[in-house]
Amino acid sequence: MKRIATFALILSVMVPFLLYGEFKEPKSGVGFSETMNHEGADLMLAGAGLRSKMMFKVYAGALYLDSSAKSALATMKAKASKPDQSVYDAISDGSFAKLFLLHFVRDVDSAKIIEAFQERLENDRVEDQRPHAGLGEGGRP
Repeated sequence: MKRIATFALILSVMVPFLLYGEFKEPKSGVGFSETMNHEGADLMLAGAGLRSKMMFKVYAGALYLDSSAKSALATMKAKASKPDQSVYDAISDGSFAKLFLLHFVRDVDSAKIIEAFQERLENDRVEDQRPHAGLGEGGRP
């Protein structure tokens, strides 16, 4: 099954695992700490990106991964600049801590946020059920 498309947003700008300080997402200017501790897990920034809708910047998102992700995802390094579904699957299915952080850059009502996420997940679900050219059921070979 296709993984949450939001990973595409987050991985659109990859940053090195072992940097310190703050990373500024270039399109929004939102700063994300390159390391953080969440519930006892030391996490490192893996990537950040901007979600926009009809020319409006909505939120900047950042994906943080546990240090064990570095070795677990080592085989995916060549795909970092242009990730495909296998990269998203490896992150989603990985047995390491992960955190997805959103920083809204405009006022958005919580009902709109919920609606947008539900709509996107429904679109992904429907898309997963359509055969793709040259691929089997659900887009898998």
